[in-house]
Amino acid sequence: MKAGVLKNPIEIWHYTVTYNEFNEQNASYTKSFTTRANIVTDSGQRTDTNNEVFYTQLLTFEVRKYVPVEDFDHIKYNNKEYRIISIQDADFNLNHAMMKRIVCELINT
Repeated sequence: MKAGVLKNPIEIWHYTVTYNEFNEQNASYTKSFTTRANIVTDSGQRTDTNNEVFYTQLLTFEVRKYVPVEDFDHIKYNNKEYRIISIQDADFNLNHAMMKRIVCELINT
């Protein structure tokens, strides 16, 4: 993977669960890592959910292999938050060695 294609800064927000004195779960996201990525737009469509028009968007973030990302994390890019659908290590292809492909969808907030 060429370093020149990693143009877009992204933030990785890690999912954490804490418990209070009543053993109640409190889920939150904390910023864990900032890096640069190559972004590929996969698809998008217009949906109507609960009488609200929302434009879905699927993006693929290509980052270096050492970036610590897990399935329940979120990615922030251009002040929008994305949910991770899949993470793929691309060791098998010499053109894309030492990288991860992270497929994400836009979260309707």
